[in-house]
Amino acid sequence: HWTLLVQDVDKHLPEVAEVLDAFDFLPDWRLDDIMISYAADQGGVGPHTDNYDVFLIQTLGRRRWRLSHHDYREEDLLPDCPLRVLRDFHTDEDWILEPGDVLYLPPGVAHWGTAIGDCMTWSIGMRGPSDSELAGAWLEQLPLHEGRPHLQDHIGPTTTSPSHLQKADIDQARNFLQGLVPEDTPEFRLWLGRYLTEPKAGFEVFPDEEESHTLRDWLTGKRVLRRHPWVRFATTRLDDRRIALFAQGEALELPARLEPLVEAVCRRRLLDPVDFAPFPDDILSELLLELLRRRWICLDGD
Repeated sequence: HWTLLVQDVDKHLPEVAEVLDAFDFLPDWRLDDIMISYAADQGGVGPHTDNYDVFLIQTLGRRRWRLSHHDYREEDLLPDCPLRVLRDFHTDEDWILEPGDVLYLPPGVAHWGTAIGDCMTWSIGMRGPSDSELAGAWLEQLPLHEGRPHLQDHIGPTTTSPSHLQKADIDQARNFLQGLVPEDTPEFRLWLGRYLTEPKAGFEVFPDEEESHTLRDWLTGKRVLRRHPWVRFATTRLDDRRIALFAQGEALELPARLEPLVEAVCRRRLLDPVDFAPFPDDILSELLLELLRRRWICLDGD
């Protein structure tokens, strides 16, 4: 009753990554990976919960999925288990997926998949930081001293115990935390885009200085350009003059007039010169050369 799980298959096989195009109704930065599971008859990992959204695509054989809408707590989990496997499971829905069927599971919905015969399932996993993860990452990059407000005491003549935390102290601390991002600024947008596109460890890409011949081959139709399989894109407008393109935890600031071109690049996994004919050659070449140098795009097959 064994199961084999292989994560991040899309980052190694372009044919698998193409499945992500079917999920282009979601922001690119939300797509985490495609995990493929192969199970023998009755195989599975047991009833468990996840803290992220997932789409389950049945590709080979059949799999039975039991769902539970019960509110499970940490004490309901098996101890010392790498997965969030549940001790007990209360079935509310029962489905059998055939090849081609897709099941969407929101975060926190407990599920239990069991193979019916040999079975393969592709899982499209989502990514999205919790509020505490986001706040912690934002705090890490704030200057430690310059211009930051400090917590002040509110001890007055009516204070009976100097060790007592006054309500005013607590309120001030809460206001500090609620005011971590007092307004929407270009600096915050730059940080957020970099943070949301940060690659997993081991999936960093590094610059390549041999990009000129690559672009010539693409422009003449000799080769095909493809987004690097490890790259997720995000974009934002910083102000009336600037936009930013994010990938690999980095930000590329560009003139706002390039926004249509940047959006065209981000919409496609394979780049066909025909699709970019409306854009001036010099502007197109300048942007693509920079993306090739960063290896956010590359020759198909490399």
